[in-house]
Amino acid sequence: MLCGTSANENAIKTAFIWYMTNRRGGNPPDKEALDSCMLQNQPGTPKLSVLGFQGAFHGRSLCMLSVTRSKAIHKVDIPAFDWPIAKYPRYKYPLADNKAYNDAQDKECLQDVREKIAEWKKKAAHSSKLSQARGLGTFAAIDFPTAAVRDQFVEKAINLGLHCGGCGDKSLRFRPALIYETKHAELSFDLLEKAVKQI
Repeated sequence: MLCGTSANENAIKTAFIWYMTNRRGGNPPDKEALDSCMLQNQPGTPKLSVLGFQGAFHGRSLCMLSVTRSKAIHKVDIPAFDWPIAKYPRYKYPLADNKAYNDAQDKECLQDVREKIAEWKKKAAHSSKLSQARGLGTFAAIDFPTAAVRDQFVEKAINLGLHCGGCGDKSLRFRPALIYETKHAELSFDLLEKAVKQI
């Protein structure tokens, strides 16, 4: 490695590769993964994240800026990955004289990490099946990894009573009635969740 930034970036890439290899049971990527990664689509480009910490500095490369939180001037105008950020303890020194304060910092920050992990697990519950959620008002759409997976979902969703349809290469669109209230949205999300679990 040339520097700390390169070392950090390589460590994160290695962790991603190890994780995905583990999920595949030790097998190499298949043709679908190899083809889809060239278009930055799943399954070849998985929806994974790195937990960053407030105040952290990991480097100035494009990837490392997504976990760096030390100076705004390093990050301004640079696109970043949508990755979680957690609190990091701010100790007082000398340690022996500030034990109670530092212990409280540890407790608070560990709780924040637990909450972020739980929040992002929920956010990623169906990330291998659903992506690119978009819309305005009740006009909404979402993408699936392939047209075949989308079509399988549409069949399940319609059988459950969710009005939806395929659109484009692999998108699903929702176009509910104009009389659409919160209770209808809640029911729609429940049906969507049930249909996703069936594919």
